[in-house]
Amino acid sequence: MIQYDNDCINYKFDKIKLGVDPAVSEKEGTDRYAITVTGYLGDKKYVLQNIGLEGEEKNIRRSSQVVYNLYHRRNANRVAVETVAYQLVLKTIFKEL
Repeated sequence: MIQYDNDCINYKFDKIKLGVDPAVSEKEGTDRYAITVTGYLGDKKYVLQNIGLEGEEKNIRRSSQVVYNLYHRRNANRVAVETVAYQLVLKTIFKEL
């Protein structure tokens, strides 16, 4: 169940996770490269931010840099990447950043 909470931006979360669903293509009309920031407070989860990268933003280097910057800006504890062959490429690039 998803609930809306205006005050969640003031909460001190137990942990923050980024969920990444990479879609690699600069063609128009393809899936977005999706990133979701979720805050965990006890057994409750709060969606703090959703980002959808399109077009040239989905370039492997640019999209990886967006995830890297968001991870540090949000003080995240983990990045969960959808399990696809592309996941190995992301791990390699993140280690280089």
